[in-house]
Amino acid sequence: MTIGEFMTIYKEMASCDAMLMNIIGKITFLIFEIFVSILQFNLLIAMMTRTYETIFETKKEWNRQWAQVILMLELSLSPQERLMHLLKYSRPTGVNKRIRSYVVNKKVGLVSI
Repeated sequence: MTIGEFMTIYKEMASCDAMLMNIIGKITFLIFEIFVSILQFNLLIAMMTRTYETIFETKKEWNRQWAQVILMLELSLSPQERLMHLLKYSRPTGVNKRIRSYVVNKKVGLVSI
């Protein structure tokens, strides 16, 4: 409802001869306006939630597709080639040298002021 429509309806209610109907009309109109405002706010929350869920699903889909590409690349190699590549990018963990894992070394630079 626009501001012009609001003012028109409010003026028509004020010009009513019966005082009781004037008060009931204003109270009903106030309840209607509050109800509509709450519904609009609820709609805004629902739209923002749906947008967040869409973004989250897109990120999951990107990760799934990336894993699928890696899997296809690994399946294109023979087991011996996969083992050679595994030995290049992984390091032994613990006492058992057969158990290997991927280790990420991140360089952290110092900020000088």
